[in-house]
Amino acid sequence: MAKHISYLKEYKNLTPIVEKYREYTAAVQQEKDALEILAEAGGDKELKELAHGFGAAVGYSMITDGIKTID
Repeated sequence: MAKHISYLKEYKNLTPIVEKYREYTAAVQQEKDALEILAEAGGDKELKELAHGFGAAVGYSMITDGIKTID
């Protein structure tokens, strides 16, 4: 029974980290999708760089903010 309780506590501690990781990977995928749409539509280079930079900044910010709140 004690082992079960320790597993539940560990699960509770890991859950927010796993959720933030999933959010981050979703943001990365959205960035890739946006860049793919731009490529298919013949988007210009500047627009691609803007989309890439924005997506990376949003994803990085989201994961680091989430990690800070987990502590």
